[in-house]
Amino acid sequence: MNILKYIYLLLFLTFIFSNGCRKDIKAIEDFYTYIDIHDYARDSLFLSNEVIDTLNGLYKNGIYIKINSLGEGRIPRSYEKIYVYYKGRLLTGKEFSTHDKFEFDENGDTIKDDSGNPYKMPFSFIVNNTNVIRGWDSAFTKIPRGTTATFLIPPELAYGEVTQTRIPPNSPLRFDVELLWLVGDPLPDNYTDNETKIKSGPNIEISKLLGLITEN
Repeated sequence: MNILKYIYLLLFLTFIFSNGCRKDIKAIEDFYTYIDIHDYARDSLFLSNEVIDTLNGLYKNGIYIKINSLGEGRIPRSYEKIYVYYKGRLLTGKEFSTHDKFEFDENGDTIKDDSGNPYKMPFSFIVNNTNVIRGWDSAFTKIPRGTTATFLIPPELAYGEVTQTRIPPNSPLRFDVELLWLVGDPLPDNYTDNETKIKSGPNIEISKLLGLITEN
C-alpha cells in the first residue's frame, strides 16, 4: 500500500513538473517570438512600405510613424526638453513600459484636471541628448506638439542586440505616444496654477520653470 502511495506521489510530481516546464518553454517561446516590422506596419497599422518624407509612413531610417491625431503646435528642436505620454509594446502585443499613469494625491484619490479628467504623469527627456533610444529622438522631431501617434522603431534604433528585462534582442518596438508639451511653450490644458496640481509630481519642475512656485 505504501508503495502505491509513493508511485502516485511520483506520478503527481512528474505531472506538476512537466506541466511547469511546458509553461516555462511556452513563456520563453512567446518572449522570443519575432514579427517583421514591415509586415506589422502593413497588416496592423495599414501603412505603406514605401519610403516617405513627411508624416504617415516609412522613413528612410526605418521608422514608421502613424499620426492618430495631428497637433497644432511646433516640432521639437534638438536639446529641447519635452513631455510625453507613452505605452511601449513588443509587436506581439506584450507591454514592456508605460508612462501615462494617473497621479494620486496624499489621500489616494486621483488628481483631476479642469475638465474633471484624471491627471496622468508625463515622461520628460531632452531631445538628441542620448537620454532615450535613437528612434525616439528621430521620431519626436517629426511630429508637432499636441500630436498623438504610433511609432514603430527598428531594432538598430532601439536596443539592438542587447536583451532588456522585457525586451528580447533585435526587437522592433511599438510606442503609442502623445507629445504633450515643449518647455518654453504655453502650458497645456491639464497644467494649471492650482496648488495641488503644481506641487505634485512633474508639475513641480514645470511650475518652477514658469515662476509659478519657487524653491523652498
